[in-house]
Amino acid sequence: MVKVHVIYGQNAHLRKAPAASNWPMMVLNAISDKQSRTVTDKQRLLMVQDPLPDSSGRLCLLRLRPGLSLKYEDLSIAKSQKLSMAFETGIRMVFAFQGATHIRIGHQEICFDSNSQFSAALFPVLENSLGYKQFNVERNKKELVIFLTKRWLDNALSSDDLSAINELISENLRPFYFGTTPLIERQLAHICSETFFELKPLQQEYTCLSLIHEVIQLVLPNRSRNSNERLTQIADKIDVILSMDSSHKLSIKQIAHQCHSNATTIQRVFKKRHGITLGNYRRQLQLQRGHSALRAGASVLEAAQIADYTHLQSFSDAFRAEFGCLPSAIKRDCKGTQSTS
Repeated sequence: MVKVHVIYGQNAHLRKAPAASNWPMMVLNAISDKQSRTVTDKQRLLMVQDPLPDSSGRLCLLRLRPGLSLKYEDLSIAKSQKLSMAFETGIRMVFAFQGATHIRIGHQEICFDSNSQFSAALFPVLENSLGYKQFNVERNKKELVIFLTKRWLDNALSSDDLSAINELISENLRPFYFGTTPLIERQLAHICSETFFELKPLQQEYTCLSLIHEVIQLVLPNRSRNSNERLTQIADKIDVILSMDSSHKLSIKQIAHQCHSNATTIQRVFKKRHGITLGNYRRQLQLQRGHSALRAGASVLEAAQIADYTHLQSFSDAFRAEFGCLPSAIKRDCKGTQSTS
C-alpha cells in the first residue's frame, strides 16, 4: 500500500513536494480570504494530471470566492493507497459521482459510494484534524467536494437557513448523508464536465451556488420560513425545470418531488405566476413540438409521437383546438410552399 501525505485545506492551491522527499507528496496550502481576493485567473484554477502514484486521471482545484472552493477528481487507480491528511476547519459537501468515498478522521469514518441510497454527505470539520483518505483499485472514480467556510455560510444564507443548517453541523465530524435528486445529478454532471472549467468565473460560481442551494433545499425541506418566500422559490424552481429539454418526460408528481413540494402546491403557484394551469401550459408545449415537427417535414403520425400523444385522433382534436386547423392542413401548407419555391 502506498502512502501519500496531504495537507487538505480551504481555498487551496497544489504543488508537488521535492523529489528528495521520503513519501510521494501533494501539499494543499491554505490561502487566507484576504489573499484569495487578489489571485489571478491562473491561480483560481489548478489542474494536476496523474496526481497519485499508480493512477491516471486528473485533479482539479477551483477557488470561486473567499470561503468557497471545489475539488474534482477523475481517477483510475491501479493500486490501493492511503493519503494521510490534515483536515482544516470548514464544511464539506462530498458527492461520490462515480465509485466510492472513504475518509477517516480520528475515530470517525465517512464511507459511501455512488451506487448506495445515500451517495453524498455534508460534514463539518470544526477543529483542525488528522486523518486519511482511502483509494481502492477502481476505474473512473469521480468525486466532487465543495468547501465552505463558516464565515461564507454566515454571509450567504438567510437567517432561517443558517439556523437550520447550524443544527446539522453543530457536532464536529458528524456526517449527514443524503441521496441526490435528478436535478442535483444534472448539476453534478455539468460541474464535472470539461466545459465547466472553460466557463467564465461568474458562470462557474452561479452553477456551484445553484448546486449548494439544491442541497440545502434537500437536507432542510421542513424548516420554518416565510411562506411567500417559500412559494416564490418553488415557482422559480418549476420555471427552471420546465426550461430543460427533458422536462416533457417528467410527470407533475416528479416535478413536485424535485421542488420538494407536492402536486397541488406546484400547480397552484404556477397558475398564480403565469395565469395558466401547469397542465395546459405543458399541453401547449407538446402541441408546439408537434407543430414544429410538421413544418420540418414529419408526418402527422410522427408529429403526434413527438408531441407525446399515443392516439392520433386525440392529437388531431387537441391540435385543432390549439391552432384552429388540423395537422394535415399544416402538412399541405408546407408542401405548397415547397412546390412554389
